[in-house]
Amino acid sequence: MLADPPSEVDGIIKLPVFMTVPEAAMAVRRHPETLRRAIREGRLAAWRQRGCTLVSVADLMAYMEGFLCPAQKMKTPTSNSGAASITSSGGKRENDVDFRLAQRMRSALDKR
Repeated sequence: MLADPPSEVDGIIKLPVFMTVPEAAMAVRRHPETLRRAIREGRLAAWRQRGCTLVSVADLMAYMEGFLCPAQKMKTPTSNSGAASITSSGGKRENDVDFRLAQRMRSALDKR
């Protein structure tokens, strides 16, 4: 249900003054929970009316100007291609000495 449906006057589309959270999320191409989280944290102004959380278009535009997606902090699209050759993604890479020590300990325990 639209809070304030868009209207067209003389070929100009007039945006609604208020939008529900799902409408606002669709307009800015974000997940509704992203906007709800911003509302809970106080980064996006909103209020409840008749069971709906409403966001003004002006507040939504101000929020989106300051919106920072965590993925934008990445240097390259392939996040750890350079780091993958240094360490494995599974944790600490065992070197040859640790591997040999573990083999000797296993063989000593098996002889018991």
